[in-house]
Amino acid sequence: MARVCKTLLTAVLHLLSLVGEVLSVLFGRSHPIPWFPPKVIQTMKHEGVSYDDVLDVFWHGEPVPGRPGMITRLYNGYKIGMTYTRDKQTGDYVVLSAWRRPRKT
Repeated sequence: MARVCKTLLTAVLHLLSLVGEVLSVLFGRSHPIPWFPPKVIQTMKHEGVSYDDVLDVFWHGEPVPGRPGMITRLYNGYKIGMTYTRDKQTGDYVVLSAWRRPRKT
């Protein structure tokens, strides 16, 4: 009985997640906007990374295997990376760091 309940609960949670994704696409929240703490903005300025660059990496970058919450994106001649987490109370994304490095050949 416990195994059936666990399977049913997993199916319901998966269905709710899918419904949430569909609703977010329908109502225009397909691209969430993360929050940038002031210290991260200061670091971004020092690294030469703009707000728009980090949003582009967040929305279109590739996750780094083995590193949850880390995304990178390759550009012509350089790579931009970022780390993020989810706020436990609000569920919003929070950028922890962002950087720009020369692309390795």
